[in-house]
Amino acid sequence: MHRLQVAAVVLPLIVSVSVSCGKKEIVIGGLASISGAAADGGVDSLHGFEMAFAERNAAGGIHGRPVKLVLADDRSDNLGCTQAAQKLVAKNKVVAILGPAQSWLAEDGGRICQQAEIPMVATTATDPVVTGVGDFVFRACYTDQRQGEVGASFAYDVLKSRNAASIFGKYFRVTALQSAAESFSARFSSLGGKVATDYYGDGKDPRQVLAGLLAAKPDLLYVAAPGRQAADIARQAREKGFNGPMLGPDSWDSPQFVELGGPAVEGCYFTNHFCAADTRPEVQDFVKKYVGRFGVAPTAAAAMAYDASRLLFDSINRAGSTNGPALRDALKAADFPGISGRMKFDASRNPQKPVAIIQVQSGKWAYNSTVNP
Repeated sequence: MHRLQVAAVVLPLIVSVSVSCGKKEIVIGGLASISGAAADGGVDSLHGFEMAFAERNAAGGIHGRPVKLVLADDRSDNLGCTQAAQKLVAKNKVVAILGPAQSWLAEDGGRICQQAEIPMVATTATDPVVTGVGDFVFRACYTDQRQGEVGASFAYDVLKSRNAASIFGKYFRVTALQSAAESFSARFSSLGGKVATDYYGDGKDPRQVLAGLLAAKPDLLYVAAPGRQAADIARQAREKGFNGPMLGPDSWDSPQFVELGGPAVEGCYFTNHFCAADTRPEVQDFVKKYVGRFGVAPTAAAAMAYDASRLLFDSINRAGSTNGPALRDALKAADFPGISGRMKFDASRNPQKPVAIIQVQSGKWAYNSTVNP
C-alpha cells in the first residue's frame, strides 16, 4: 500500500521544499526505507523530513537560503543503503545526510559520510556501534544501552520488581536488542535485583527459552524483540500462567505488537523516543500540525526525522557554513530543544536526552512518564 502512496509523495517533496529567494539552495540528503521490509517506518520518516523542511523554508530558510531535501531509498538493505548514500554524496553533492532509521543500515551510510567528511544524523538507529563509525556520525535518538538502563530503573523503582527475567533475540552479530537486554540486566542487578537472562535464535527455540525463564517464577519479564515476536512471546507467557508486568524497548513500537498481542500485552510498558499522547505543549502543537498535514498521528519515526532535520538546520545556522568539519563541530556543540526532548551530545556523539515510558491501554499507546538524563 505504501509504495503507491510514496510515488505520489516523493516528487512533490523534492520540488516543493525550496523558497524563491534567489539564493543558492542548501542541499541535504535523506536516507529512508521507502521499499523493502522497513517501508512503513520509511514513509513515517519521509513525512517527518517533509514537515521540517517545509516549515524551515516557510520561515525563510537558513541565512536566506532555501533548504532542499534529496531523498534516497535505502531499500531496507545494506547494499541499497550504501549505494543510496554514495549517490547522495557523489552526484547530488549534499552537505549532510539525515537518516537512516535502522541501525544496521546506519553503519553503512555512516561509513560513506565519514569518508566524505560530511555529517550524518541517524534518526532512530539506537545500536551503540553506529556512532563508532567515526566523528562525522551522529544520532538524534538515545542508544539501546540507555533505554535498557532506564527500563531497569523503572522496573525496580516504579514497578517494584526484584526478581526479573530477560529474553532477547540473538542473530549473527550483537544487535540493538541484545544491547538493550544486557544493559537492562546489568543495571537491574546493580540496583539489587535478581535477573535471569537468555536469548532465542541461533538455533534456540523462543518457547523453550521462555519456559526455562518462567520456571524461576519472575515477577517481571523484559522482552527485547521486534513487535511481532514480542507479541508472540507475551501471548506464550500469559498462556504459561505469567501474570506480572512486561517491559520492552522501542522495538515494540509497531502496530503488529498490539494487533497480534491483544489482551496479552494490555498494561505492558516500553521505552520510546516520543509519545504523541505526551501532554507537553510543544508535543501537542507538533501533533496537531502533523495530523493536519497527513491525517494521522505521528509515530516515533516521524518525530525523530522531524527533530533530526531541525537539529541539523540549527547547526548549519550556528556554523554559518556548510563546510563538513565546521558543521560537524557545530553539531557537537548543539544544545537543541527538540520535541522529543532537549539534545546535547556526549563525546561519542550520542544525545543525552529524555526517554518516554509508554503503556498499552485499551490497545493504544498511553503516555506514562518521562525519564530525564
